[in-house]
Amino acid sequence: MGGKVSTNVDSFRDPLTTPQTDRPCTFDPLYGFPKFKMGGKVSTNVDSFRDPLTTPQTDRPCTFDPLYGFPKGRKVKEMKMTWEEMEKYQLPLGLRDYCAHLAVPFMDCQRKHRPFATHYCAGLRHDWAHCQYKEEIDRRKEYEREKRLLQRKARKEKLAREQAQA
Repeated sequence: MGGKVSTNVDSFRDPLTTPQTDRPCTFDPLYGFPKFKMGGKVSTNVDSFRDPLTTPQTDRPCTFDPLYGFPKGRKVKEMKMTWEEMEKYQLPLGLRDYCAHLAVPFMDCQRKHRPFATHYCAGLRHDWAHCQYKEEIDRRKEYEREKRLLQRKARKEKLAREQAQA
């Protein structure tokens, strides 16, 4: 009744020395710690430690005018659902963002087609995930814009100090 255990040494892969090729490597095989992606909390903390004057504070509003550098103005970003509608649908706080108008039908579809929601709601999930992706890109662009403007401000202040001393 007992099965034979395979002891083939050739099929064994050491995770610390052999990277997996079937999915993207998020674990550094040489050093044994996870690789961090751009904009992660750790990299933000490292940047704010190294150069606190030119690192945007992600927990505070922007320090520069949102229209600075846009002579014709910017497209206004508006919520497509009001806060009252989000409360009416009992949307969780984590989903109350610019993509809430897509999250509500997706969650409703999941409720209606519970055992087969993955199949029935794939299109709605794709639309919501695409909206979330675009929002993440916009947040990163705003972060990088703020960082560039802070670096520019620091360069101007340094140049003004050097000219004042000379």
